[in-house]
Amino acid sequence: LDEYGARMTVGEVGDGTRSLQTVAAYTSGRDKLHMCYTFDLLSAEFSAAHLRGCVTAIEELSSDRWVCWAFSNHDVMRHVSRWLRPGEDAAAMAKFAIALLSTIRGSICLYQGEELGLQEAELAYEDLRDPYGIRFWPGFKGRDGCRTPMVWESHFVNAGFSAAKPWLPVPEEHIARAVDIQERDPDSVLHFYR
Repeated sequence: LDEYGARMTVGEVGDGTRSLQTVAAYTSGRDKLHMCYTFDLLSAEFSAAHLRGCVTAIEELSSDRWVCWAFSNHDVMRHVSRWLRPGEDAAAMAKFAIALLSTIRGSICLYQGEELGLQEAELAYEDLRDPYGIRFWPGFKGRDGCRTPMVWESHFVNAGFSAAKPWLPVPEEHIARAVDIQERDPDSVLHFYR
């Protein structure tokens, strides 16, 4: 990679119980990845103790290395849906989550739609594309609920994502959280992220 000049490498480590040790090993020295992110904060658990445990463990294992933290990605339910309790406000949860994520030493990896406070989309079985969701429906609905198109313009076809039919449908409930709507609202999740 040195031949490419200014560059940065990120690894994804989903190594279960050894993920933090793997991050430490893959980012030590000057001849490895610049940073990694793990699935440790992509779980359903959302507590101060869990977050503190993850941060403390990585600091103890690799205090001289850089970590990339993420709450959501293309393989797990969106964090607002994972962590929101009944009766809680989704926008407030999204704002709290980015404020929290921004305080942890390291880089941040945002997944599309987080900056809008998008929740997991409910898709009909016939709309699924994820082989796991198709195979294990309805016990496990797969990963397509977090993979739906980004919503840009509420009044455009497919919310401005594409004029062509997208791989997955644009959820109706996401259109109300489109970028163009949130740009006009100074209290929106998008403005809070900015």
